[in-house]
Amino acid sequence: MKFKLLGVSLLSSALLLTACGQHENNTDKNDDKKTGHEKKTKNKESETKKQTKKDNNEHVDKSNNQKKSNYTNPQSIISPKQAEVIVHDDYINNGATEAQVKEFKTNLQRSNENQYLVEYLVADGAGYPINWAATVDKISGNITSKFNDMTDKQSQEYEKIQENSPMYPSKTPNKNNDKKVDLNNLPALDFSINGMSREHQKQVNQLSIQKDNGEINQHEYNEKVSAIMNNELENNQ
Repeated sequence: MKFKLLGVSLLSSALLLTACGQHENNTDKNDDKKTGHEKKTKNKESETKKQTKKDNNEHVDKSNNQKKSNYTNPQSIISPKQAEVIVHDDYINNGATEAQVKEFKTNLQRSNENQYLVEYLVADGAGYPINWAATVDKISGNITSKFNDMTDKQSQEYEKIQENSPMYPSKTPNKNNDKKVDLNNLPALDFSINGMSREHQKQVNQLSIQKDNGEINQHEYNEKVSAIMNNELENNQ
């Protein structure tokens, strides 16, 4: 009987120990699961923070790059040389010759942040060079204005030349009827031969070659060209 009771007691103790062990194992497993979940949560939160920080940094970098791009790459503008070519080509495309328009140069001191001012010379009907200027938009390249750019002193000198030269008969027709062209008594200027007959143009070109080769001097050249001009004027009366 004692052995039977002892066996029952030992069995009960074994079952109790097994139950306790299972409980402890379950508790440990739950603790492990809880710890694992907490680690996963913390890792996820850490990854989220890292991603947020990365996104913020990328946004800041993109914003800084955009600002830098806007600062270092302003809207494209034409160069002063391009402005000169634009004005030159505008005259040539409208029928002017290279002899009639020349010496194009951008005056940066007279230009502003929006426009270039290009100075140049335009020959009048008698070939006298007159100071002109044009403004060109720096962005579009459009010519916004053209104007006579002579100073008051230059205008006065030009008027005197017109009054005393037979090359401008419309200014003083009665006074200039008997006058002859004499280039030696006129200010040095680049004259145009475009309005002359082909024969007279050929003669002037030949004289120019002789002068350039040293066969005749400037005074002789002026005399001969003056004679050709006077002959042209007489033929046109």
